Amino acid sequence: MKHLVLVGGGHAHVIMLEQLINKPCPSLKISLISPTKKQAYSGMLPGWINNTYALETCQIDLQNLCSRAGVTFILGKLAHFNAQQQQLVLHDESALDYDLLSLAIGSQPNLVGNIAALNEWVAVKPFDAFTQTWQTWQQQLNLKLPATLTIAGGGAGAVEIALAARHMMPYRAKLEHKIIIYAGPNGVMSSFNSKVRHLIMRQLKKAHITLVYEYIDFSQAMSANVAKPSMQNFHLRVSTAKPALSFGDSGLALDAEGFVLVDEFQRSVSHPNVFAAGDICSRPTTHLQRSGVHAIRAGKQLAYNLLATNNSATLRAYWPRHNNLYLISCADQSAIASYGFNLGPFKMNVALHGRWVWRLKNHIDISFMNRFKAK
Repeated sequence: MKHLVLVGGGHAHVIMLEQLINKPCPSLKISLISPTKKQAYSGMLPGWINNTYALETCQIDLQNLCSRAGVTFILGKLAHFNAQQQQLVLHDESALDYDLLSLAIGSQPNLVGNIAALNEWVAVKPFDAFTQTWQTWQQQLNLKLPATLTIAGGGAGAVEIALAARHMMPYRAKLEHKIIIYAGPNGVMSSFNSKVRHLIMRQLKKAHITLVYEYIDFSQAMSANVAKPSMQNFHLRVSTAKPALSFGDSGLALDAEGFVLVDEFQRSVSHPNVFAAGDICSRPTTHLQRSGVHAIRAGKQLAYNLLATNNSATLRAYWPRHNNLYLISCADQSAIASYGFNLGPFKMNVALHGRWVWRLKNHIDISFMNRFKAK
């Protein structure tokens, strides 16, 4: 019996586990390796920060999901592997052989710079480590004294966290709790259309969030204009991504940034028995956005192709949609909807803001999480 090993509890693998619950595969031995028993759902993380959701509401119980899917759950973290020998080595030095391998371990902030400086900044990924550190800071924080949250990064995640944190650190004229985003020269959410950015800027201004059009200099221990970390000051890194694990010695074909190169079937271009989905991979000719939206959609095809490979069946291609709906939480029971679509030769962009958008987002998020609860 062939052995399929799923490394990581990313969105694509969660979708596969769901499919295995509905349609088991007794002809294949399947194991899942994860450093945590529960996987945080990134779409609800800002809602946890502003106390809309309990942490448990934002987590998928991987161990329970594996049990229901007939998959062996292994609590551990991948250290390295050899694609030629088809063997994985975990941090406890235990080894695991595989016939088929799938990677969905996500990405992490691209931490480049002075080690002393980097140690003063908390990375938002992995989420489980971030949530623990954030909770500790919340417990220590004295809101009767000025506090500062400094965020490095200008993407949607940085904006959502900043807006969510404002509810934890309410703005007062006489006791100013500062929230500062260092977004870089292009400003926040530069990949979105101008209509969306206008709505976002309006929300940031309303929340008294300071936007700095510079990058943090991580070559120094601490930039002169950035407050030192303390019980009142928190430094968060939500910036450009790099692979969550280095695959340099694996033998897999990688792109220039170290992401696993895959074809249209989510299959490694160098090793056909290795697949990857989500933030960990890229394609030679097709741009893949590092977004949970795409990881979830890729999960269905990934599951089919892994089982099809086991049965020597025809694989199905996954092509990312060019038109996607993004729902960005403003943390005040409202949200911004961004959608682009083609109308003949013209591309149209829609940007809407309102409480009804948040209610839509909340419904989608809760419905998605309910899919993985034991019935």
